[in-house]
Amino acid sequence: MSYQKVGQKLSELEQDGNIYAPLLLRYLSESGQVFLKTILRVFDKAASQDTIVSMFQALAAYNDSIPLAEVKQRDIKDAEQLAQVWLTSKDDEHLQACLNVCPECRERFRAILVMAQMGEVTLFPIFGLTDALGSVMRKKLKPLTDPLQKYIGLLLE
Repeated sequence: MSYQKVGQKLSELEQDGNIYAPLLLRYLSESGQVFLKTILRVFDKAASQDTIVSMFQALAAYNDSIPLAEVKQRDIKDAEQLAQVWLTSKDDEHLQACLNVCPECRERFRAILVMAQMGEVTLFPIFGLTDALGSVMRKKLKPLTDPLQKYIGLLLE
């Protein structure tokens, strides 16, 4: 679903102060698409751990408007599980309002919920065991970056 169609569905919620609607629209905007493509490029080309850490800090800051962003996971599987619980719990009225208006956006919101839990702490289990750089570092990051690429793909148009 295009940025315009999602925008039409979520615009009223955004005006009412919903916290998820503007974040999804931000990801789907031109600048959001550039941000996501930049993350993918960093995954493919980063030569140093500092670059990866900075990118994860930027990702954390991008998502800091939603409650789940306060929880930073050390393992992407934990982030995926908590995102699933969050999606199905119906406790978050803002998220449920978005899902009611735009049920076809569910997987995009799942992607946002997973990415919101990423931060520098997510890198500790990997970088704590290696000081690798370049292609060796990127290979060690694959268990984290491959699933993230899938979620980013859900937000790319």
